[in-house]
Amino acid sequence: MGNFSDIRPVNITHEGFDRSHNGQYFQTKDLDMKYGMADYCIFNGQLYRNVSDAGAGESAAVPVPHTGTVDIYTSVKECNQKLIYWVEYQLVFEAGKLMTVVLMDKTLQEDLRDLSKLRPSKPANRVEVTISVKELSGERQRAFAASLTDDKLSRIRDILGEPTASIFFPAVPVVEGNNDPFLRLSSAMTVASVVQSMEDLRSAADENLNVISPTGDRIVLIDELHSK
Repeated sequence: MGNFSDIRPVNITHEGFDRSHNGQYFQTKDLDMKYGMADYCIFNGQLYRNVSDAGAGESAAVPVPHTGTVDIYTSVKECNQKLIYWVEYQLVFEAGKLMTVVLMDKTLQEDLRDLSKLRPSKPANRVEVTISVKELSGERQRAFAASLTDDKLSRIRDILGEPTASIFFPAVPVVEGNNDPFLRLSSAMTVASVVQSMEDLRSAADENLNVISPTGDRIVLIDELHSK
């Protein structure tokens, strides 16, 4: 247990608590000073301390008459074990009875999904082309993004002989302190847009993940650079 006590919610149905987190082991420091470092359990809204050395005929868990707040925290896996979140709850007890639950934090720690499969399927009557800058340095990728123009996009379509070809442009993961509108999306959510013009590409920035372009095309952001 280290410097923390384990605490396990079981069958908690209070508003503010994600029921899928029932059975998860959380950690807390808020009970150690008063009740000692131990394994705790919240069962049907009642706080208990597990007794590891209970003898025959003795209870394996005793009620804890705690009044006050208890902060609990852990990492949980969701979305078929592909998304790992850091989760913090604040629990309020009165004489050991759980009264309220407040979700204090839920932050994505790791994304293990294969997001490359999110590329939209190609319509039968449409030609697609991907501009790949994946192997270039971040500096060269940004320079390339800055150099794109509608004329260059039109030239690509001229070469293909398809004036309405959809162009996929992979952007780079966000760089701290970088204010480039092409690069604002976090690496967990980025980064390619189906574009028909530079206006389409710019309108897909600022984490707007569901854009209808002026040409009527749906702009879909995918993560071509996702390596996990």
